[in-house]
This record gives sequence, structure tokens and C-alpha cells, in this order.
Amino acid sequence: MNKNTKNAFLKDCYGSLNSIVQRVASKESGTEDYFNAKHDFERLQCDFRELSANHDPQDKDLQDLSRYIEKTGEIFTKVDPFISSYI
Repeated sequence: MNKNTKNAFLKDCYGSLNSIVQRVASKESGTEDYFNAKHDFERLQCDFRELSANHDPQDKDLQDLSRYIEKTGEIFTKVDPFISSYI
């Protein structure tokens, strides 16, 4: 991945993650919004794994993004039991 492609990928991923977190945190969101956000997050995780698989695992930008994806995943781990109890 060249530098411009990587930067575009990073920008897109961070934008998507921020949108997902905002949707999950929104008081106006219902369970449908939550599950749509979770689906979008799972798709982003797959895209990240595919696109970063052939790149330097020591790349700091990809490591930072990986940590942010992990932290976002923790939100779903913590919220899932509460959502499931209301369904």
C-alpha cells in the first residue's frame, strides 16, 4: 500500500469508527441503530484485517488504528448484554 492509499485508508477507517461510536452513544439511537452500527463495525474489522494483512505489523499508524478498533469493540462487548436483555 503506498503512502497516499494508506493515508486515505486510515482517514476512512477513523471516520467510520467515529461515526459508529457516535451512533452507539446517541440517546436517540434504538436497538436497530445499535445493531446496524455493530454490523458496520464488524465489516470495518474485516476490511482492516484484509487490507493490513500484507503490511508491516510494526507500522505505527496501523498499530494505532488497530488499538482504536479494539477499544471500539470493547464498547460492543460491554453494551451487548444490556441490549440483549431488552430484546
